[in-house]
Amino acid sequence: IVGYLKYLNRTFGNVYSRGQCELYKSLIPSLYRDKLDLQAEDKKIDILVNRFINDNKLLQTLSLNVLDREQSRYRVEGVLQHYGATTSFLDVVDNHWIALWMGLNRYIVVEQIDKYAKYVERTIPIIDKISGKISSSQEDWDKEIYQYVLLIAVPYSYGTSVDGINITNDIIEIDLRKSLPSTFLRPHAQHGLVIKKNIDANSRKSEDYDVSTNVVAIIKIRIDRAKQWIGNGELLTQDNLIPPPGYDP
Repeated sequence: IVGYLKYLNRTFGNVYSRGQCELYKSLIPSLYRDKLDLQAEDKKIDILVNRFINDNKLLQTLSLNVLDREQSRYRVEGVLQHYGATTSFLDVVDNHWIALWMGLNRYIVVEQIDKYAKYVERTIPIIDKISGKISSSQEDWDKEIYQYVLLIAVPYSYGTSVDGINITNDIIEIDLRKSLPSTFLRPHAQHGLVIKKNIDANSRKSEDYDVSTNVVAIIKIRIDRAKQWIGNGELLTQDNLIPPPGYDP
């Protein structure tokens, strides 16, 4: 299926994958989701970009060009998005095995003495179904046992790619494998990219950033099948895809 969609869109652009535990009505980046004042949200990213540019170690590590504000912002946002921050971009991957893993494992935030995040592998909760803990409605049951891979078509860039940044009239795409040094382990392990709609900043609303218009297919998969396909290889484990800070500082 993935190969077929790549073939159908070969004259249009690349087709990337996005794994999800469930479907949503839209694909709006977290920074703008349910927000009215988008300029206020942009200022938050501006503050972070300035912190990167004013940090000599990060400036050198990313080889940021302080004179090219736009490119610096894109690259910093790409780093922030892939490491869990709220930005104007969406994560996609260039490897459907990674997308399968992302749909099979649910992202949760745990609060104890401090707050931290982790992924928990989903399983089909037959006992909960029998005991009545899960609603008997088919919709609720489907949310428990299915995952999804969205295939998203991104047009080819009309210009030369610089530092992995490709810009078209429709989409801004950053290939983090080209934009970041390989010492940033996570995006390289995940074959990671980030994308967002290319919108005129002077006239926009959150719905303008909905990337669902570029979805060319949705694959619905039972989570036990996905688990079987992924298997037990070490490349598709949380420690490899999301290395702990000791390995990926």
